[in-house]
Amino acid sequence: MKNLKRWMIGSGLFGMLIFLSGCVKTDSTGTPTGEGIIYNLLVKPMSHLITFFAENWGLGFGWSIILLTMIVRLIILPLGLNQMKKSMIQQEKMAAIKPHMDVINEKMKTATTPEDKMAAQQELQQFYKDKHDPTTHSHTPRPPARAARRPEPRARQLEKTRKAPGA
Repeated sequence: MKNLKRWMIGSGLFGMLIFLSGCVKTDSTGTPTGEGIIYNLLVKPMSHLITFFAENWGLGFGWSIILLTMIVRLIILPLGLNQMKKSMIQQEKMAAIKPHMDVINEKMKTATTPEDKMAAQQELQQFYKDKHDPTTHSHTPRPPARAARRPEPRARQLEKTRKAPGA
């Protein structure tokens, strides 16, 4: 089921890519007329940048494409770093709970009766619910919200320090 879902999403995205890449009107000679949304948002600006780098900077079209690729990658870099950070955090969380999970999984494997299997399954669910659900980005339950404490006035603090040594 999971593979089918992945395949459907992948083929849908590929179909959308093919569809959107053709979203431009052309005249009888095949030249784009410039009436498509994707054409105006992506193709025109990038083609202008490539010709700018090639003609004004004297780089040639090959180096211009390489330079534009590097610029796009630099723009996308924060997204990639954020994804990598989240992935690393998730791996660390899973590594931290692995010893507990191994114990519970061993109980599930060695269970012979349906009652034992059900008990192990409930223990696993309780484990996730109580402390270590890796999907919630939290190892421990959150403490209840408390009202913020107001700092004591300076005069009251001084009064407490004077009384403390003599008490």
